[in-house]
Formats: sequence, C-alpha cells, structure tokens
Amino acid sequence: MKVRGLTKRGKFQRVRRMKKRVRRMKKRVRRMKKRVRRMKKRARRMKKRVRSMKKKAYRERDSKWIHVDQVLHHQNIVRCMGWNLLGPLFQILLKKEDKNLNHCLAILTHILEVCSPNELLVGLLEQVEEAHPDSLAETIILLLQPLQKARRPPQWAWLSPPSVARLPVPQTKEQEEDDVFSLCRCCSALLVFVRHFVEEAKQSQQADITNGTHTAKEDELRTELLNMKSLCEPLLEGILSGIGESPPDMLCHGLLWRREVPGFLEEEVCYSKESLASLAYLLFVQHIAMDTFPTIFSSVFVLQCNMEYINLFLSRREESRLQKGLDLYEKSLVRVEDNILPVQLLEFKSFFSVPQRTKGLKVLQLSIDTFDTEAKYKFFL
Repeated sequence: MKVRGLTKRGKFQRVRRMKKRVRRMKKRVRRMKKRVRRMKKRARRMKKRVRSMKKKAYRERDSKWIHVDQVLHHQNIVRCMGWNLLGPLFQILLKKEDKNLNHCLAILTHILEVCSPNELLVGLLEQVEEAHPDSLAETIILLLQPLQKARRPPQWAWLSPPSVARLPVPQTKEQEEDDVFSLCRCCSALLVFVRHFVEEAKQSQQADITNGTHTAKEDELRTELLNMKSLCEPLLEGILSGIGESPPDMLCHGLLWRREVPGFLEEEVCYSKESLASLAYLLFVQHIAMDTFPTIFSSVFVLQCNMEYINLFLSRREESRLQKGLDLYEKSLVRVEDNILPVQLLEFKSFFSVPQRTKGLKVLQLSIDTFDTEAKYKFFL
C-alpha cells in the first residue's frame, strides 16, 4: 500500500532519520550552550581582572610612594632595584603636593644612602637628561638637596654642572635680575651643596699641617673637587683658595708633579681643558690672583700657552665664550712688546687663524704689531 508515493516502511524509515537529526541538533545546541556558559564565565573573570587592574592603577596613580617602614624591611631589594623608583619620585616631587612631599623626600634620601652607586648614578643621569627644559632647574635643585643630606662623596657633584649648562643664559639685565631661567638659583644651590665638602677638605688640610699625617681619602676628596667641571664658573673661585689651590698654581704646575701619590692615574687627576681656559681668563683678563703669578715667564711664552685656550673659546658657538676668547687674546697680546714675535710662531696654526677669525680691527692690529718684519711678510702672503 502506498501513501503519497511512499510505502509505510519507507515513511517509517524517513521518520527515524528525521528523529536522529533532531537528536544530533539537540546535542549540538547543548554543546553550544555549554560553550556559551564557559565564555560567560571567562568574560566575568576578565571583567574582574580588569576591575582589579583599574583599582591597582588608580592606587598607583594616586600614591606612587612606599612607606618608609616598608622600605626599611626590604634593604636588599632597595639596594639593588631602588633606583627604579627615582622616576615616580621625581614626578611627585615636581608636583609639590603637600600630602606626599615629606614621604617622598624621606624615601629619596634613603635610596641615595643605600643604593648601589653605579646604578644610582645611571638613574640620576636619566632623570636629568629626560627632564623637560621648563622643569630642569627644579629637577637639579631637588637632586642636590637629598644628596647633601645623604653626605655622598663629591663625585656626585659633577652631575649638576653639565645640567646647569643646558639652562638658557639671561640675555638682558631684566632677565638676570628676575632670574627667569633659574640659573642663579641652580648655581647658588650648587655652592651650598659643595660647601660641606670644601669645609671638610679645609679641616683635613689643617689637620695634616698639625699632625703631619696624610691619607688617600683626603687626596681623593680634594681631587674630586678640583676635577669638577664647575671650575669654569667664576663663582667657585673661593672654593679653590679654600682647599689650598690658586689659578696661577694650577696653570703653571701639574697635579702629578706636585703630588706623587701611588696608584693615581693621569686621566683621573688632570684638569679639563675648559676649566684651565676659564682659569686663564680669570687670571689674565679679570686679574684674579694675578699678584701671585710668577714673573719669570715671558710674555711671548704666556701668549703661546694661552693660544690653546683661546682656540677652545673661539670654537664654541655661545656669544659669551667667543667674547672670552677675544678678550683673552687681546690681553695676552697687550703684554707682548712690538716687533718681537719671531716667524717660527707662525708655524702654529692658531697664530695664523685666530686673527683671521676675529672681527675687531683692534685685535687684528695688535696681532700685526707684535710680529717682527719676517713674520709680518709671511703673515700677509
């Protein structure tokens, strides 16, 4: 018997196949529901993680400082990794928030006392180099205050002078009086920072005279003060006299020749060219300590020695450095009598190039007058 073209048996088989398909579809639906439930659970866990990370980020943003008591319990961690906290600490200190200021200063002072010097030096350099020009002066002053409290050795002081050199120099009298770029504040803070070490060097020098003893630590302290790049600043001339040094003595004699200390390397104790050039300017142009300069040196010899410093000044782009070079060249020429410079001096490149680079007719005329006849002839060829 057929029903609409199908037998009863064929219809029964067709129904069974449909029921199997329905069961398979139900299984797929159940599996999909399980997957959906698992996905929802994962989504809830992810939401919880996101909420916890947001809370943690808010807590770190609101307060990036650690309590001093907690720091003291983790000395080894702070000693090895404490320099990584310098960035957040400086950011909070520059904001000058009263509620966090004292805590951050205490933490910064503690880090400077216990951290590894080499890693700490790298961290401090990064903060100074990455500082915004508008906040550079504040960063330098913040850096010097805790270093003074930590009583670190003076080799840390060389961090500041190169940074101070990055500050703009006042061009007008009004800018200088108002201290627009905070240059005077930074120099004053630097003097206050170095004062403790200068006093310590003076006391040790007096003790050496009294007791007749001498230690390597005292030599290291005085050498670090002498090697400071801040020697090119006239403000620190008092420091040199305080530790028993004078500009004429430094220009005429070498440190190694006067003090034979075993183990000292020449590059560790020699003076920088820029510092010596500035001392020559103070001596021959500003006449600071000129009364102690040995008169045995002839004017020609002094001019020949100063030409290296004059070239160094004239190689700079700053207007103040160029002017210092011209002034030093002029003052050195004034000491020389007319028609006495021999032609051999023209073999030095500086004697031929400096007058050509100067724009002042007075300096050019002085250069010509000091050469003898043969030198003038070769100069004009």
